[in-house]
Amino acid sequence: MYGKCGSVENARKVFDSISQCDAISWNILIAAYAQNGHLYEAKTLFKETPQKDVVSWNTVITAFLQEGKTSIANGYFDRMPQRNAVSGNLMVQAFAQLGQIDRAKEVFDSMPEANSWSWHNRVAANSMLQGLIRSGRIVQAKAIFDEMPERDVASWTSIAFAFAQAGDLDQSARLFHRSPQLDVVSCNSIISAFGASGELEFARWVFDSMPNAARNTISWTAMLHAHAQRCDREGVKRCFDAMPTHDLVSWAALLGCYIHLGELDRARDALARMPNWSGLAWNSVLSAAAENNLVAMAEPLFREIPDKEDPLACAMMIGLYAQNGRIDRAWEAFIGVPERSRTVVAWTGMVGGYAQTGHPERALELFREMELSGVIPDRVAMITVMDACSHAGELDRGVCYFVSTQADYGIESSCDHWCCAVDLLGRAGEIERAEELVDAMPFVPGGAVWGSLLNGCRIQRDLGRAIRAAEQLVLDLEPGNSGPILALASIYCGLDWNVGAQTKERELSKQEKHKRTQNN
Repeated sequence: MYGKCGSVENARKVFDSISQCDAISWNILIAAYAQNGHLYEAKTLFKETPQKDVVSWNTVITAFLQEGKTSIANGYFDRMPQRNAVSGNLMVQAFAQLGQIDRAKEVFDSMPEANSWSWHNRVAANSMLQGLIRSGRIVQAKAIFDEMPERDVASWTSIAFAFAQAGDLDQSARLFHRSPQLDVVSCNSIISAFGASGELEFARWVFDSMPNAARNTISWTAMLHAHAQRCDREGVKRCFDAMPTHDLVSWAALLGCYIHLGELDRARDALARMPNWSGLAWNSVLSAAAENNLVAMAEPLFREIPDKEDPLACAMMIGLYAQNGRIDRAWEAFIGVPERSRTVVAWTGMVGGYAQTGHPERALELFREMELSGVIPDRVAMITVMDACSHAGELDRGVCYFVSTQADYGIESSCDHWCCAVDLLGRAGEIERAEELVDAMPFVPGGAVWGSLLNGCRIQRDLGRAIRAAEQLVLDLEPGNSGPILALASIYCGLDWNVGAQTKERELSKQEKHKRTQNN
């Protein structure tokens, strides 16, 4: 009880007052320290536990996973003398979330209850399902789904939504029809997916199939966006007018739809009619303008915002200005925020802005200023600074940032970080090292990774490795993408040009030698 309330000291006092502590007492205290962020103490207690059971091991593994220390958690998992479904499920979820699908599959296949279906197996299977979907391996995800003897709402929603996002709307529709039960969250997700794909009729069918009482603001907002995606201006208005209630979310959605459609006059009219403005409302509208890259609309909104130093609003404007190459205006917005209020998002937007507008050295300088100011970089900040290093030709510095992502900042390296490192090495001419990095990745390399390697090969005219990268892209990942073929053609042309030049040189040399022989 004390541990859950955050009073670790009291929990320790109770523990110390027990004459003979059993495994349950030790486990409770370890969990108390872990839940309150005292990882070192939890680890020490685990070592001191005289009789460790499977719950003890699961508790310490959970502690490390909660802190993002997956590799350490995996070390404990490997040393477990005995495992149960909870142990396996913890690691399956962790690996799946990191995109390490093959390792997640290994753990899933080795789970002791593999032959007897249980709730834990379903959770692990759903983790595998979502991990495969996130990595774009939908065919394998469907195979896992088909093998599941029992499927819950999460299973049906994940697979139907995945096919909708991938553009296979027929398969998504078939799955939706087959699903025995879908809750309001599932229906909202599917409406959003079909709406984003322009399938207004099917989105409407799902919406109409929901009981009136089940429809919430998210349901109506999803339909609003579905009409906007089809450029149905009148449909947007009819849908908004039909809503039973209008709250901040629905007003912001209406404004976002009008902005998306380029209906700035209607957006301004809606803005004038919107009641109960708040900081959140301003930011919602500003965000919609920023997402649609409408500087002309965002600027007056930003000038009229009640809180001129709102860090979120400033961060959005910094990103918008930088995205449009207006780095001076981005800087004005940045310095307009008091230093104490500058968030990592604002700093990252400014660093990225300088990198994108041809000032990578200034970007790196600003990142260093951010560190010195005490702002801790996040995942996006590390990707941004590595990209700046790549464009500045700062190979060693970029590699240091790649290593420090996890070592110094405790951020689990994602596929994006590895992709940046491959791009960095490729641009610097270290193609062999870039290829080694691809092979050493703890993830299945995706299209972005192979694309970065191929781009490096194109720059450095490395035909052999370029062919391998292009094959991975064309045959396995992006069969409809002609980019890899064009990149290969570019390399071939460059090589042929060099060969032709060398042949011509040799021919001229022969002619010159023949002339000298004749003269002699």
